[in-house]
Amino acid sequence: MKKVYADCGATTPLRAEALEAMLPFLKEDFGNASSMHSWGQTAARAVEKARAQVASLVGAKSLEVIFTGGGTEADNLALRGVALALRKKGNHIVTT
Repeated sequence: MKKVYADCGATTPLRAEALEAMLPFLKEDFGNASSMHSWGQTAARAVEKARAQVASLVGAKSLEVIFTGGGTEADNLALRGVALALRKKGNHIVTT
């Protein structure tokens, strides 16, 4: 029987292209992109390259692309941005 994974809200299968792109950073170039050492700087350059690629794909500027650690962080960032942009209309957020 063929298995079907239906819990993509928790995690999703990794595409082969993503795995191939990430392998160097999972095996060798695993530095913290916020660090000043050479491994960190290599990782930082890779993050900025990815940011530029995503920006190009969606017609944005690199500075407009923000990577988050997951869906909850992304949702909170979006809500905060909307709240700050519309602050003059009221000082409250209603959400579900």
